[in-house]
Amino acid sequence: MNERLKRFRDAEDGTTVDWVLLTAGLMSLSLAVTGAMISGTKGITEEVSDEVAARPLTYNW
Repeated sequence: MNERLKRFRDAEDGTTVDWVLLTAGLMSLSLAVTGAMISGTKGITEEVSDEVAARPLTYNW
């Protein structure tokens, strides 16, 4: 049992765990930001689409 616990106290293993947690946190943050940007751009896209659709199609040559 002590042999297994010593493995988790090793500095190299701790560094690996830190990097895994840091990477997971950054990925979670990037997914959250991407989700917020998608919903924001969807609203703007719909507004622009409505504005363009409301304009008459006339050609004044």
